Amino acid sequence: RSVEINGVFEKDAEISASELSLGPKARVQNITYKGEQEALLDPGAVVGGTISYERLPKRGFFERVNPIGLLYGALSWILVGFVVLVLLNAWAPHFLQNLKVEPVPNALVGLGSLIILPIAALILILTILGAPLALVLFVFLALMAVIGVVVGTRWVGSLILSPSTHRAEQLGAYALAVVVLTAFKLIPAVGTAVNFVVFLIGFGTIIRFLASFVRAKKHA
Repeated sequence: RSVEINGVFEKDAEISASELSLGPKARVQNITYKGEQEALLDPGAVVGGTISYERLPKRGFFERVNPIGLLYGALSWILVGFVVLVLLNAWAPHFLQNLKVEPVPNALVGLGSLIILPIAALILILTILGAPLALVLFVFLALMAVIGVVVGTRWVGSLILSPSTHRAEQLGAYALAVVVLTAFKLIPAVGTAVNFVVFLIGFGTIIRFLASFVRAKKHA
């Protein structure tokens, strides 16, 4: 972790961090610092004593990974996905069958919706009559975001394993996709980007399906 000091420290301090920086408003006394690189001092920082530095060996990326956190996240999404997929199969069996996953258009729709809908909700909050509607919109967005992650992950599962009509095989493919996407998180930046794109694809798929459903109802 990195530590930044930009205030007054009247007493001596001992700090262990990967990086230490002192901002222009920093006023410190003696500091004993253990880190991976020397402290960065702004020209405006005032050191009343000394900064003693002990270099610590830099940790590799994999040493910084929290395996328990990754495992907990994977198991959580597997459980959430199983619940969502089972409920959708029970309450709306044709919903998942009629979803059309077009990666690029759906991802663009997902990105646009992720920008526009929260802004619309924030604007509604500013109006007295629109505040309850904004709350409903935020709840809708949260629910669609969760379902979007599940749908996007389910799509990844269908790419890994051949699509199947058997529910157990569908759930197995979904679980495998969660494991694969979790493994991608071990790759700096790339893992985050891949998971975000998968989310956008799933989220956009849901938004496009709902939009086409509403249009069909209007023309019915």
